[in-house]
Amino acid sequence: MERLQRPFLPGRAMNSPANGAKENVLVSGAYGGFNLGDELILDCIRRQLEGHANLCVVSGNPAHTQEFHGLPSVVGIDLKRGRLRSPEIGRSKSLILGGGELLQEARFGNPFWGLLAECYMLSVHARRANVPIFCWGVGVDDLRTPQGRWMVRRIVQNAQGVTVRDPASFRRLEAYGADTTKVSVTADPVFSRTSMGAAEARWMVEKLGPRYGAYLLCAPAVDMRRSTTAGAIELVRSVNRAAEDRGLQTVLLLMDQRENYEGSLYPLLREISGPNVLVYSQSNIKHLENLVALHKGAAAVVSSRMHSIILAATQGTNVLSVNRSAKMVANAEQLRLLSVPQEDVGRGSRVDELLEVLLATETNAALDSDALAEVRSRASRTPEIFMNVCPC
Repeated sequence: MERLQRPFLPGRAMNSPANGAKENVLVSGAYGGFNLGDELILDCIRRQLEGHANLCVVSGNPAHTQEFHGLPSVVGIDLKRGRLRSPEIGRSKSLILGGGELLQEARFGNPFWGLLAECYMLSVHARRANVPIFCWGVGVDDLRTPQGRWMVRRIVQNAQGVTVRDPASFRRLEAYGADTTKVSVTADPVFSRTSMGAAEARWMVEKLGPRYGAYLLCAPAVDMRRSTTAGAIELVRSVNRAAEDRGLQTVLLLMDQRENYEGSLYPLLREISGPNVLVYSQSNIKHLENLVALHKGAAAVVSSRMHSIILAATQGTNVLSVNRSAKMVANAEQLRLLSVPQEDVGRGSRVDELLEVLLATETNAALDSDALAEVRSRASRTPEIFMNVCPC
């Protein structure tokens, strides 16, 4: 398997330590096998820092992280008591709050529970231990509570450097009163993935089961909202119908934990099951290279999952973005992708019409290469900024 290139620009900041030793860096995010998109983020951060730091991961499931990524892993914050459950911060050279929409309030708008609270508490403990803090290509959500906005301001205040994944996140930080003088707009870490070779991807895909280049990959999103689940069901039906009409297979990619799909998509899967419908989830994606290969080998990708869309773009696969949130709209706009609002899925033949356009277009031709190159260039700046403000 070929080694993926690290997207570092030349310069002294990215050189290895003079004595060859690598410092310990603690990385925290939504890791632990809850979402394949977050696991992709961690893998990309690891690749971007390869040779420069020894990573230890704060994970919701340390055993899973250690097995899946081969990285040492620890538990993080006891949110009920506000205490560290591991002394690893004090042993680390720096703390990375890494990737994805970390700066978001938990469901039901409770700012004192979930990722935002954990990021805030980790930043407090790191500052007390004089450990530099860096936010790595994070997304900033639309926060509705004064407490949530206060925590975001404090996280930025405690950090030595902050990179956000899009201009909308920067504008939100400004609106929340955060100190944006230390904030840079880069990109989501997954944009740093290089394109897998066609021969390697074909070997992996055919080992997994689909016919290389002869399937539509659909990655639907589900959550607690009925509208999202209904949209996911309509999306799967539309993609499967389009695949059947064209003699293609349907590859259904479930990126969340299995229980998120119970009672929603699984009844539908029984309805459309057959030899041409293949389902992949965390239980049978044993390595992230399998996930990359599935996106590389698809005739087209139709997805309402942001990191599936980004991965398809980095692999040069034509993609239809089904926009279910503001972050998806922003991502489709910056890449100039063919897109459709999720509420339009199932209305007439909207998805069928757009798929017709995609499948009649040569691979790569539906992607704006200049837009993708610009975003990938921004993603390559994140490790440089990190090494400048938190030297390893």
